[in-house]
Amino acid sequence: MYNSLTAALAPEVIFANTSLALQNRFGLPPTELVLESFTCALKQKSAILLQGRIYVFPHHVGFACDILGQNRTIIINFSEIFSMKKAKTAMFVPNAIEISTCSSDRYIFTSFIYRNEAYRMIHNLWAIAKGIAAFQDRLATTIARSPSFSDFHVSREQLEEAEEEVEEEQSLAIESQDDFP
Repeated sequence: MYNSLTAALAPEVIFANTSLALQNRFGLPPTELVLESFTCALKQKSAILLQGRIYVFPHHVGFACDILGQNRTIIINFSEIFSMKKAKTAMFVPNAIEISTCSSDRYIFTSFIYRNEAYRMIHNLWAIAKGIAAFQDRLATTIARSPSFSDFHVSREQLEEAEEEVEEEQSLAIESQDDFP
């Protein structure tokens, strides 16, 4: 029976079921909950547009299309993104996002209604991923330069300072997402 409690819980139940279905489709762990999705199209090399949705997760961006037998699923880890930029279709329509990966894959997602919002969200999460990766690289370089791992010592203050830097970058990215309508 449908009641006010069911009505109050319905969005969360729908969201949980949607996240679970998307986690299964994209092969993602249960910790990857969908943050947002946007209607768009994937431009293929043949110039055919595959209409679908782009899904934004904390560590991934995915695209899914299920139209007229054209089933397509793409998942990109933010750590794999090499470059990202706003793009135009038909040389003057500002409604596309181009994502290039480290493995030389290039994806052009177009026909966004809310292109700027989608770009801002994806770009901010990518920036967070790059910041974490840069921190890990600096730590690995420091360890590699150390005569031996047993000689490597990080003071509690140094560790807390590094963690604060990462948290600050994450909070700045999250704050900029609060600008969304």
